[in-house]
Amino acid sequence: MPLPVPSRSAVPAAVLAALLNACHHAPDVAALQAQARQYAQRGEYKSAVIQLKNVLQREPRNAGARQQLGATYLDQGDAVSAEKELQRALDLGAPAAQVRPLLGKALLRQGKYQAVLDGFAADAEPDNLCLRAEAQIGLGHADLARALFAQALARDPDFAPALLGQARFALAAGQTDTAAQLVDHALKRHPDDADSLRLRGDVLRVAGKRTEALAAYRHLLAVHPGFAAAHIDVANLLIDAGQFDAARAELNAARASSAPSLSVFFAQAMLDYRQGKPAAALDGLQQILRVAPEHGPSLLLTGAVELALNSLPLAEQHLNQYLSHEPGHALATRLLAQVHVRNNKPEAALALLAPLLDAHPDDVELLALAGEANLRANHNERAAALFERASALQPRQPLLQAAAGLSRLRDGDMARAAAELEHATSLGGAPRRASSLLVMSHLGEHQFDK
Repeated sequence: MPLPVPSRSAVPAAVLAALLNACHHAPDVAALQAQARQYAQRGEYKSAVIQLKNVLQREPRNAGARQQLGATYLDQGDAVSAEKELQRALDLGAPAAQVRPLLGKALLRQGKYQAVLDGFAADAEPDNLCLRAEAQIGLGHADLARALFAQALARDPDFAPALLGQARFALAAGQTDTAAQLVDHALKRHPDDADSLRLRGDVLRVAGKRTEALAAYRHLLAVHPGFAAAHIDVANLLIDAGQFDAARAELNAARASSAPSLSVFFAQAMLDYRQGKPAAALDGLQQILRVAPEHGPSLLLTGAVELALNSLPLAEQHLNQYLSHEPGHALATRLLAQVHVRNNKPEAALALLAPLLDAHPDDVELLALAGEANLRANHNERAAALFERASALQPRQPLLQAAAGLSRLRDGDMARAAAELEHATSLGGAPRRASSLLVMSHLGEHQFDK
């Protein structure tokens, strides 16, 4: 018996039913955007970006999705892509009051300070005043930045970005209590604000409260999972503590949640350097300096790495470049002085070290470095005095005793040199050079039996 032939009207109806069923199962645009928000809240920014790109494949002119994608890129650390999407969102009619502050942040993170000043010059809202203040900081105009933060607080005394701006100035001046009070003020209004929570950790770290700082960064990650900057902050604390495996795990977590960033590359270079892998550290730093040749922290660390590798001309070049932007910086000055000592330019080293010694008269490493420079310059009495001061501060350090003895020996004070060198060798763990110098002193005094 032949099968019944469907009617003309039955075929389109079946097809329509199938299409309707397929549409019922496929997520709509609103659902995709909601899923993207959920991913972002969990710190799964890469998954959020994928969902938003799916939305924009269907609706390329969806201003809200462009805005959401730009904000997600910003959270992920991809400021270049964030700028592009946020500008498109504005062009498509997204609310300027919501989009422009995000766009300003994207510009700041790329170092486009003048673009921020030009683009936000006419607006006196607190958001825009703070963006301009941050741009002025980037251009080195601290007084202008302070004035803009003050204007923002005059309009809104509880405005968190302005409070945080003032807190960073206080922190830079060593006023940790003032900085902590300003951060607490900001957190009262917005207890989950990521920037405020991060700065609270920074204040604790600068105050030397490393355990509390680590807890603050961990709390930030609990509130904002996937916040790459907090993973890097934790990693830096762990590097300082010598917990290198744990630090590496934090850096891997930062990479998993964020776009490639200078901060991750720099922290990895620091980890390599601290682990005694200067060649690996240098490779990472060179990658940074290719794209950001004026990145200050990388210039400073590159100087230290080149010094460790005994590449003295390159170390001097990078340290001088850093000091041209940060004149008088203590660590850079100390490193450059070490370069000059190794290059047998002791007078140049002493000129750099003089103001540091005035500011830090009890810094043992600084005293020892100045002693070595004086020794190389044949200022033996001065060298001995410096080594003796350092040795008094660290009396169980045999190398300092030996260095003081060498200075006296070279100055002809054989008896005193012998006494100091003998004390150095008695401390245990003294370098072999101390014993050799002691032998030399006895020979000089014709005390052959000793």
